Amino acid sequence: MSRERLTAVRELLQQKRYQEARILLNGMDDPIAKRWLAQIDKIDPPKNIQRDSGINLAVYIISVVLALGVGLGAGYALFGRNSGTTISAASSEATPVAVVLTVETPTELPTLTPTSTSTVLPTATPTATLTPTISPSPTITPSPTITNTPTITNTPLPTNTRPPTITPTPTFAPITASLGPVWDSLSDEQFNIEVSIQKVDFSNGDRFEKPASGNEYMLVYLTVRNVGPGTLSNLSSFDFQWKDGLGAVRDSTMVFFTDCKFSMVTLIAGGAAAGCIPFEVSKTGAVEVIYAPYRYEGLVPGRYLSFFLRNS
Repeated sequence: MSRERLTAVRELLQQKRYQEARILLNGMDDPIAKRWLAQIDKIDPPKNIQRDSGINLAVYIISVVLALGVGLGAGYALFGRNSGTTISAASSEATPVAVVLTVETPTELPTLTPTSTSTVLPTATPTATLTPTISPSPTITPSPTITNTPTITNTPLPTNTRPPTITPTPTFAPITASLGPVWDSLSDEQFNIEVSIQKVDFSNGDRFEKPASGNEYMLVYLTVRNVGPGTLSNLSSFDFQWKDGLGAVRDSTMVFFTDCKFSMVTLIAGGAAAGCIPFEVSKTGAVEVIYAPYRYEGLVPGRYLSFFLRNS
């Protein structure tokens, strides 16, 4: 039941329906659920909404529907669509205010009657004309022309010292491994699987989402192919884990700063799916990625695939 609810939460998070995802995660005694709930509270802090009996009833109804879907689907997890809550806000109309403008009538100015004034013209007095003596013009010596040649200085452009958000692993060669036959007890199907890791990137996140101190995000891009003969049902990122140098095995994580995800799929014989699975790993030490279809039965040799992505 815990796995089906986490899968439903994952689909809600991909649709950014954080409030509905938070309702499903509340009350789950699962380390993954608690970690997801903490990350959701960072991305979308909870509002001051009263959690009354109506919300608890909604959680109960969703849990019952998920449980009935698992039992009636012969092992297939059926999820219904969650309806979002629409909150209507009443709009208020502003009361118009009448403004009275007082227009003053300008006072009529008196009409001025111009008075004509007689001007007596002066009597012209003859003036003697003097002939000026022309002096020779001085010789002007031209000054030399000074040409200013500008000096071009090459100013180097500033170097961007900001490190990239995602650093690809240098000279990574694709790794391919096969496992089978694998028997799925839920669907009573038997299949052979081929997993190929194409690329691995490491990242410190962004200013909104960062890993724990001493850790980094490892983004694993892979392709999964079902060789057959049966159907591979409900393949998702939950089937992949990572193991450190001390033998501690941890699940994949969830990130929002980049579009790294592997959606749940069902592969018929010959079908394939590609995606990205994020892990939060330590910056130093060995890193081993594991595909474990029998993860709940223990990591028995020959019943899981192992990819050593970093030895130290």
